[in-house]
Amino acid sequence: EDGIRALVRSRGLGDVYKRQRQRLVSIKNQIQNLLSHLPQDKNCFGMIHADMHLNNVLKDGDRLNVIDFDDAGYGWHAYDLAVGIYNLLLNPTLRAHFELVRSAVAEGYLEVRPKSEYILAMVPLFLLIRSLVTLKWIEDRTEVRHGDMIPKLIELAFDQARGLSLEF
Repeated sequence: EDGIRALVRSRGLGDVYKRQRQRLVSIKNQIQNLLSHLPQDKNCFGMIHADMHLNNVLKDGDRLNVIDFDDAGYGWHAYDLAVGIYNLLLNPTLRAHFELVRSAVAEGYLEVRPKSEYILAMVPLFLLIRSLVTLKWIEDRTEVRHGDMIPKLIELAFDQARGLSLEF
């Protein structure tokens, strides 16, 4: 079972702000329902890295090398696209460039994989999933001391859920 499904099927999201827990659980349950209706054909579902952001891509001259495959598994290609642009949402300076980067990634993806608009349409859902995964990651790793990000991540998740017309 891939990490995305494991997250949305898990009973809890840890001790993330208890007064907001029910809202997060409601979002998680709706995501589970949405995922159950997504296609899983070879054009949009298969082996993915699941953590391919800039910190996991190393440049060696003209070559790019991807590292850190511990989250790799089967999932939707749109999740890899979402992860690749997600960190822009967390940085106030870079966030202003999010739409530009998202458009450039979409344009490049369509050049390589024509007629894949339906995959790109899934990216907002997977950006929300990445927010929930990040919340869980921070919560499980108190030693990294990123707890100060939790309120920002919760608000981002709520904004993303609203953008998907989820009720919570």
